[in-house]
Amino acid sequence: MEEPPRRDNQAQSVGMSASAFCHAFKRYFDMPLNAYHVSKARREPIQTNATITEIAFRNGFNNLSHFNRQFLLHTGENLRTIRERKHSYLD
Repeated sequence: MEEPPRRDNQAQSVGMSASAFCHAFKRYFDMPLNAYHVSKARREPIQTNATITEIAFRNGFNNLSHFNRQFLLHTGENLRTIRERKHSYLD
């Protein structure tokens, strides 16, 4: 499995602290870094059969509870609901 993006690695690659990187990301893209990772993760339950844990890990979250809270915060729904809706369309 490919190593997921990590905030510390991303920050280090541009010579910044993790905190400074998050602030710069938000200023430049007008969205928090977690919101960006969640927006990428939102497509995965529709496009793949990956588990929620795999989706969280691939998108830079190493804590499933934190990922679930962030996902709900930024999308208003959870991955399980999205996946169930996908399956109901296919039936």
